[in-house]
Amino acid sequence: IGLADLTVNVTSAALPTVTGNIAIAGNSNVTLNGSLLGDSGIGLTITGTNSSLSNVTIANFSSTGLSLVGGRATPVDIDVSNVTITGSRLGLSAAGQFATSTWQNLTINAGTPSTGTIGVLLSGATGPSANAVTFSNSAVLNYATGISAAKALANTRVQSVTVSNSSLYGLSLAAATGLTVQSLVVNNMTSAAAGTAGIYATGFCTGSSITVSPTTTFTGT
Repeated sequence: IGLADLTVNVTSAALPTVTGNIAIAGNSNVTLNGSLLGDSGIGLTITGTNSSLSNVTIANFSSTGLSLVGGRATPVDIDVSNVTITGSRLGLSAAGQFATSTWQNLTINAGTPSTGTIGVLLSGATGPSANAVTFSNSAVLNYATGISAAKALANTRVQSVTVSNSSLYGLSLAAATGLTVQSLVVNNMTSAAAGTAGIYATGFCTGSSITVSPTTTFTGT
């Protein structure tokens, strides 16, 4: 589906789940606006294999901006690129089994940090081979927790992502196993309160590894 300059105001129901083999490609001037849905607004949910989303802004869906749902028994292939997500308490959520899937050049911005918000939630998002799932070259801004990783994340990689202006954690791992994080930048933590951290891990994170960029600063922690 190719889209020209367009704003879609979602007024009374959630957008339909993308379940089939479909490519949604905007031209960077396409906005899906959920501001009229209230506190439960959910943006796009994609479950279909061989699906892709690019050059779209997902704005003001107060609950979740973009949800990527992998398979249970069979991995699915979902690619996302050049997408902006703004104004959601949870920007991007990914769970399930994915084939070779790349999520790159994303800007995920809460606007103003508030308690409990998460920029990116990776929960049990796995792939069948090394680096099958890659979240890369993206920016996550103004969330309480920039990236939250939990459960089995075998063959999932976070690479060259910048997390800025988090108030609780830049990156949080909770029993996150098998995750690879490379060239992470965490900048400008906005709180120095006890319990805040640029990088926080709890539970057994077996097989996970983290490297940070030399430009990382943990201001406020």
